Amino acid sequence: MRVVIAGGFTGGHIFCALAIARALRAARPDVALLIVGARGGMEVPIAQAAGFAVETVWLDGLERRLTARAVARSLLLPVKLGVSLAQAGASLRRFRPDVVVGVGAYVSFPTVAMAALAGIPVLLHEANARPGIANQLLARRADVVCLGIAAAATRFRGAKVGRVVHTGNPIRDDLANATAPSRREARRRLGLAAERKTVLVMGGSLGASRLNDWVLGAERQLATFELQLLWQTGRAHLADCRARFGGAPNIRPVPFIDDMPAAYAAADLVVAGAGAMTLAELGCLAKPAIIVPDRNVSEDHQLQNADAVRAQGGVVRDELVLGPALTEQLRALTADDVRLRELGLRMAATAAPGAADRIAAEIVALARR
Repeated sequence: MRVVIAGGFTGGHIFCALAIARALRAARPDVALLIVGARGGMEVPIAQAAGFAVETVWLDGLERRLTARAVARSLLLPVKLGVSLAQAGASLRRFRPDVVVGVGAYVSFPTVAMAALAGIPVLLHEANARPGIANQLLARRADVVCLGIAAAATRFRGAKVGRVVHTGNPIRDDLANATAPSRREARRRLGLAAERKTVLVMGGSLGASRLNDWVLGAERQLATFELQLLWQTGRAHLADCRARFGGAPNIRPVPFIDDMPAAYAAADLVVAGAGAMTLAELGCLAKPAIIVPDRNVSEDHQLQNADAVRAQGGVVRDELVLGPALTEQLRALTADDVRLRELGLRMAATAAPGAADRIAAEIVALARR
């Protein structure tokens, strides 16, 4: 069996693709896999390090800002799309897949579109409650659409797709199957104080400006709390955050966390964005969390993702009103172990364990058909 998985640009997309790829290998050890990502995207080294063959296309996304650089990039979009369609077609002719899987983001569009035109069976995975533009455009040509969040089904009503099924969102293999380190061991691995209450702050793989601004604005007060923060700024934000950071000894800024099993194990509480993969991880690990949807994302999809947490009684905060209210909430929660356990159970109620295996089964069935 030969399968192409297309997608990338953010950690959520690439880790979803890798989780599906590993589940396919477990189900069908003879499977040949190819990951197609964006030229220069973060998915390329991550997928290669995981042992997968990778090819790239030029398309990387649509700019929504109005800066001169953004406008110039947008003007290049038709050229990038044309080149990327040609690159995707060449990859498919070389690899000859039985099934092509799209996991979202613009980079998935050329490969999935060319597969549909060539009559190759197509499966889409939509992680968010509100589908992205690429998957909305491709849904009519898909044989199967797998939903990470059940609420997304309403967005596909009326679309002439072969099958829509709620599978849940797959989480990365090192979180789903690895034995979690003890809290003390996890904190030691991360260079944190072993006995201190720990808060993990992260706005996704690319970072989130408003969460970063909140940490910087609350730094003096946070420095007086009996806790420590592990703060993922996002690589693009690190220089600015370090320039504005006062150096509070109990706050540790890092651009990106590679050892996520340790980060989650170390944390008593997580303050995070509402990316679909982040929510899937928090749910499967039953981590107490304060969810802050990033409003500066495509289709404002994080706001809809957060509704799944809110429906289970979880804590969701509007990113426009963080400030002292979030700081005080964090202090109160970290001092209340009963409330933390309760929040962990509420996050666990959103979990969909086994999602990668269900998606893999759909791919195998599609290939056989």
